[in-house]
Amino acid sequence: MEAMRANLIAIRDAEKAEEREALLKEQENKLASMERAVMESDTCVSIMENELNEANKAIGQLKAELESRPDVDEKALDSARKEARKQAEQADELDGALRKLVADSKDMVACVNGLDNENTLLRQKLLDMGVDESELPRSQAPPNLTAMLDDD
Repeated sequence: MEAMRANLIAIRDAEKAEEREALLKEQENKLASMERAVMESDTCVSIMENELNEANKAIGQLKAELESRPDVDEKALDSARKEARKQAEQADELDGALRKLVADSKDMVACVNGLDNENTLLRQKLLDMGVDESELPRSQAPPNLTAMLDDD
C-alpha cells in the first residue's frame, strides 16, 4: 500500500509524459494485483463460510440426534453400573467367606490333629498299663488334611 502512495506522488511530480505513463502502468499493475488478492481472499472467505455452515449443520444434526435418543441408554448404563457394584460386593463377600472357611478348616484340622495326638498318648498309656493291643480299637491314621488346606 505504501508503494502505491509513493507511486502516486511520483506520478504527480513527474515532469515528462512518458515518465507519468510508465508510473501509471506500474500503478495499474499493482492495482490489478491487489484486486486479484482481494478476489482470492473473498473466495477463501466464501469457502470458509461454507465449511462453517456445513460444520454448524452437522453439529445441529448431532444435537438433534442426541436429543432424540431415549433416556433408556443412560438408565441402562446406570443399571449396569449398579449391577457391577453389586456383583463386586458379592465377590468381596464370597472371598471373605472363603477365607473364613479356610481359617476355620485349619483350626478344625489342628483340633483333629491334637485329638489324634491325645488318642495316641492314651493308647500308649493303656498299652503301658498292660492292656493287650487286641483289646483296643484299631487305630486309623487320619487323612493329611493339613496338606490339602495348605494348597490354597
